[in-house]
Amino acid sequence: MKTVLDKINENYGEADRQLLLKAYHYAEEMHKNQKRASGEPYFTHPCAVAEILIDLGMDTPSVAAAFLHDVIEDTPATAEDIKKNFGDEILTLVEGVNKLDKIRFQTREEEDAENFHKIFSGAVPSPAPRLRAPGMKMAKVWIPRTCGILTLPGPGNNVKKTGTST
Repeated sequence: MKTVLDKINENYGEADRQLLLKAYHYAEEMHKNQKRASGEPYFTHPCAVAEILIDLGMDTPSVAAAFLHDVIEDTPATAEDIKKNFGDEILTLVEGVNKLDKIRFQTREEEDAENFHKIFSGAVPSPAPRLRAPGMKMAKVWIPRTCGILTLPGPGNNVKKTGTST
């Protein structure tokens, strides 16, 4: 299986690679002493989000923001640090993901519905991150679901069926 670094090298030109590697190493350094509940290094999470965005063919600022999306909230780094090191566009994307993360819902279905509503209604103010910040949020949500951490509707699950099957 290819690593996120292999995918960066295969999918981006030199200037883009340099920016992505800078974001990768910055986030890696900022998260170096943090662990996930599983005991894994926390940095595996932003790498997984960035890898999903690379696989989806997202642009360089989106992937850079994926590496950095938890840096402001979970480390000593500030918005000004991100702006100084990575520019306004990436800061806007990082802040957009963080704003979406602050919304709390009572059920998973409410959260999913609101995320899709935001994507299609353009709830993020600037046109550039309109689809990219919610796209990163969706990638963040997708990771635990594909790892079996959350239960998805399906046979044997106690989920109310809606619609019909053919």
